[in-house]
Amino acid sequence: MIATVGVSDLAPAWLHQAGPGARIVVPLDVRGSQLAVSFGRARSAGADAGGHWESRSIAPCGFMRMRGSLAGPERTVVLQPGLSVMLPDGLTLADGREVDGAALAAFLDGPPAEFATGVWTSFPQIFWGFGLWLAAGDRRSCGIAEERPAESGDSGEPSHAAASRLARAPLRSRGMLVTAGILDSGGIAVLTAIQVTPAADGRPGQLALDVAGFGPRGSELGAALAAHVRAWDRAGQPGAARLHLDAYPRSSPDEPAPASQASDALLIERPATTFLVYHT
Repeated sequence: MIATVGVSDLAPAWLHQAGPGARIVVPLDVRGSQLAVSFGRARSAGADAGGHWESRSIAPCGFMRMRGSLAGPERTVVLQPGLSVMLPDGLTLADGREVDGAALAAFLDGPPAEFATGVWTSFPQIFWGFGLWLAAGDRRSCGIAEERPAESGDSGEPSHAAASRLARAPLRSRGMLVTAGILDSGGIAVLTAIQVTPAADGRPGQLALDVAGFGPRGSELGAALAAHVRAWDRAGQPGAARLHLDAYPRSSPDEPAPASQASDALLIERPATTFLVYHT
């Protein structure tokens, strides 16, 4: 079974119709990142149709997301025209409060608490490496985007980039600045970057990663985000190739093994399935 539209869950009907040696390939939303996941029945379950499923391969992808009952819970909050935050788990923050867009916009207008991480990486590694690491490792993770006019000065940067809240965002095009961060009541921390080596000979340039925290809890959240960057670097800057997903249908007697629920594993609860996400 191959789905060609982004989903956030595995429909029970798909699993019910799958034979013993079936593969189910879906563009799956993993807290804001989309991955093409090929699921097979867990090897430990053999041909047991009632057991759980595990990923056989994972690759980054981008598909239009499904609407309706299998649509994901992610929501985009517009803070101000052109400035928005994407919350993977809807409008409720990790501490249980509702997001306050006006307060977030005010935080981002204030002075940042800045943290140097000492980590260098490339654009592709940020997009498909650190973003997945953060999504799987911190329920406060979010995406922040700012629309920018297409005009630019001689430098190729937007002519008024200095006025941008995301002027040092690591992911940029002429029309958009995008970064990752963590968000909770009282503050937000975002990833920033400075290009230190240009792209050459088909190789991507290197970026020095830093963190900026905003709001009353900006220093606390900034320190936490910087710690995630350093931990990702110590782990070898893993990307999708080292990510693993187990899928436990509600109808399955299997449950995530305690040994697999390490501190860096993430449980994602969906209406029909519980997903366990972790790096190997």
